[in-house]
Amino acid sequence: MSFDEQPDGDPHGECALEIQRLNELLVAKDAELARETHRADCWVKAARELAQELGLNADDSKGSTQDWKHIKAELARLRPLAEMWEHCELSREMAESLVKAQAKHAPMHSLHEGYAVILEEVDELWDEVRAWQPGADLSKARKEALHVGAMAMRLIHDVCDPMRTTPAEAVAKAMKGEKG
Repeated sequence: MSFDEQPDGDPHGECALEIQRLNELLVAKDAELARETHRADCWVKAARELAQELGLNADDSKGSTQDWKHIKAELARLRPLAEMWEHCELSREMAESLVKAQAKHAPMHSLHEGYAVILEEVDELWDEVRAWQPGADLSKARKEALHVGAMAMRLIHDVCDPMRTTPAEAVAKAMKGEKG
């Protein structure tokens, strides 16, 4: 029996709380490690593809230092593009949320209405923030954050830029024979 156990083998209260805290921290760090491993895998894939484009065999360890310096410089050049791609992915997801909302609800008619809809989405995000626990799944919070962005886009589309014709609207008008 260790000094922090009761005679029945159970840890004392303060030790049990610390064990619980450390277990929660471990779960959170495992999730962070999984995310960073995925990002590292993406960079390794990009490096291999770049090495192939440069004519270097990924299995050839005889690549010169100059070749690898060139690859490193190219990866540094591509990093902003990779970050931009991540932003494009988020924009695409936000646009999908916007399209679903447009199919389900009438257009916004005023800034006040748009503000109210955005505020409702922010309240739903706030509910997720308050319910969050260390190591918890963030997919619901992510979904609500996408909804906030989508409704901001909708406000711009419906109220701030109402005369702007989208490509889909232009095609629909052209098919009906309308002008411009």
